Amino acid sequence: MPHGAAYARSSRATSSLGWRRSRKPRPLSSGSDTARPLPSAALVTGEAELALQHSTAALKAFEAVAGAGAGREVRSRALAGRALAHEQLGQWPEALRLYQEVVAASPDGELRQWAQDRAQAVKARRTAPQKRSLTRPL
Repeated sequence: MPHGAAYARSSRATSSLGWRRSRKPRPLSSGSDTARPLPSAALVTGEAELALQHSTAALKAFEAVAGAGAGREVRSRALAGRALAHEQLGQWPEALRLYQEVVAASPDGELRQWAQDRAQAVKARRTAPQKRSLTRPL
């Protein structure tokens, strides 16, 4: 079927169903000049940045969630994301502090357990003895 014919056919089908725009799309912001992204959008952005190993960009995205009037569950996920980003950067004390904050504040039991496990892993990494070089300096 040629492209033009397919378009005409789909147009007739949708008009016969009575599809029409009855209202305007809802704006994403409250209309203020300082519009912030939705908390869930910032979480997705932060998670994507973490997956790409862009830790500093992930931190910025997760920090935006705290300022966006997010609920406890979303804020806890953002704290966990910040902790992961600090862990990727090798900033162990800050990662540990954030994991402990998730354990204390998250309403999600599974997230609390995960954060507790990550906190133990960070503690173990911090206290593990550093391996010495096998070669001696000249």
